[in-house]
Amino acid sequence: MKVLVFQHEPNEGIGNMASWMASHQADLTYVKLFEPNPEFPPVKEFDLVIVLGGLMSVNDEDDYAWLKTEKSCLAEVVEDGIPLLGICLGAQMIANVLGADVVQGEHQEIGWYPVDNVSNGQGIQITLSKPVFHWHGETFYLPEGAIRLMSSRACENQAFQLGDKIIGLQYHLEVIPETIDHWLKDVDGKLPEGPYIQSVEELQKTPAAFYEDSQKAMERLLDYLVS
Repeated sequence: MKVLVFQHEPNEGIGNMASWMASHQADLTYVKLFEPNPEFPPVKEFDLVIVLGGLMSVNDEDDYAWLKTEKSCLAEVVEDGIPLLGICLGAQMIANVLGADVVQGEHQEIGWYPVDNVSNGQGIQITLSKPVFHWHGETFYLPEGAIRLMSSRACENQAFQLGDKIIGLQYHLEVIPETIDHWLKDVDGKLPEGPYIQSVEELQKTPAAFYEDSQKAMERLLDYLVS
């Protein structure tokens, strides 16, 4: 299996997906968009495409020239019917490529908060017994024809699915403890205040069960996309 990963930040990697990739003997290719002059391979070569998160906005094309090229590549992935997963910024990128707007959300979310299945039995059934990890300020509108999979009190569109090959997650099922440690260091351990923002101390005491539940859900999702 050949997997293409769009990586926007050095500290936003595939996280807990690494074990699934290893068990499926996946051959990983990264487009490292944080490096000068990133190379974009032909998407037709790949069996799965994953778009990770990042600090920028999909609307920042004037500041990040490669955004247009990335969007063009993702449009080809959609057209070719290649399984496609977007996480946080990645979900917003896919939604935008599908014609939906990405805007500032009513609430910024940072921390572990629950999401609810609102799919009414349509699409993949994502079962979560624990909260999931969020770190976002923007949100996407639902693309035309897409199913809203998950929602929460802070953000209506937490996950969507279009057909059986495209899934976008606003939240981070992929996180491992090292991921959050890196992100906290990136902001010098300082977080804004808000009704859906946990403290640094709370994040550093995340129960192991939260990570385990997210990994199980992620592995079921990846199995679904490539089945």
